[in-house]
Amino acid sequence: MMKDFIKPGGTYEKYLWMMYFHVTHVKLLGTEFCSKKAYDFAEAFHCLLMEIDYSEKYQPVYMREIQSENFGKDADVSMEIRIATYAARFNGPESEPERRTISYCCLSDEKPQIAATTLENTMMMLHDIFETKKELTLDDINMIIDIVDGCPAQYKCFTALWTLSVIANHFGKIYFRCVKCTGHGKCRCDGEGGCHKTFADKSFDKWVMLPEDEKKDCPWVPAHKVEDGKLLSLAQIVCGILQDDDYVHCAKSHSARKKKDENRLISERRFLVRLLGAAQFLHVKMTGHGFDTGPHMGIRAHSCFVADPEIAGYAVMARRNPCFCEPCKDRFKKPAGERYQNPCNDCEYWELYMGLNDWKKITFEPTTKCDGDEMIDSLAFTLRGLGA
Repeated sequence: MMKDFIKPGGTYEKYLWMMYFHVTHVKLLGTEFCSKKAYDFAEAFHCLLMEIDYSEKYQPVYMREIQSENFGKDADVSMEIRIATYAARFNGPESEPERRTISYCCLSDEKPQIAATTLENTMMMLHDIFETKKELTLDDINMIIDIVDGCPAQYKCFTALWTLSVIANHFGKIYFRCVKCTGHGKCRCDGEGGCHKTFADKSFDKWVMLPEDEKKDCPWVPAHKVEDGKLLSLAQIVCGILQDDDYVHCAKSHSARKKKDENRLISERRFLVRLLGAAQFLHVKMTGHGFDTGPHMGIRAHSCFVADPEIAGYAVMARRNPCFCEPCKDRFKKPAGERYQNPCNDCEYWELYMGLNDWKKITFEPTTKCDGDEMIDSLAFTLRGLGA
């Protein structure tokens, strides 16, 4: 058995080569290559760029209580972290545009963390930037880019890709998705989620029973779960705790708040609460067509997806890896008919891919479990975005 395992061409050599190819893939789609080039492209092409990841659900432990039977553990909070970088007039409509990084956290009491909840979180964040804060208009950006992990239910299933076309058609902007490779390690979204949980724990550790006992450095945490006959929202309680002025502005002390914004990695933290039932299209289930048949040819083998409103219908263009070489970037300045033209032999990495990184058009159709009424609602949602 051992001889078969270590012989040339045996199991050990086979999986050693697989590991070698995987490590190369991780580096190609990692922070030092793909993400860095995406940020450079976003700045030059006037794009709104986001890094997105769901954090582990937050479940508070009151007073670090270890006797779980004394306190209910049925409530938890879903957290999706979105670190958005864009150039805007943050100091008023007359100020000069400047590029900042804003950390968004979408909180919710709902249990599902799927494509529909991700879509609603995206719409909440964009509404906050475009409508509430009025930092940007649609004319200020050319494209929306996000960098996500490869979780199928949230970012990389056919339903998740279909939501990209919904957003692109609603806003009339290209939506570009870069998917990181499996095993990419922790990113700063994970770090932000950990910071939020640690900060919230301070209030639950110092649990106070009455509002009048609230301390200046310790927001009040209610001891009851029902108020006026309604269940209290744990997501709203956590959101209130995180709205600390120093924490929002990423300062550890009052002296640290004097630091220049350009010296901070994150300029501001913003928190949004998604109410129960707010997520649309929860029962829309889609399948897709357009990938080549054969091993390593399907959706799992692709890490770049682009929803373009100038492509008729709900369709997404896919290629194996995102590429930000000069010829590939210049394609997005061309008419829609030339952007995704194959073969991509003008790419600087053509000799590496030899056609494997050409574009494929992915179309969608509802599965048998898809809710027909919600599909009609999605069409109406697109028309409302177009002003029809």
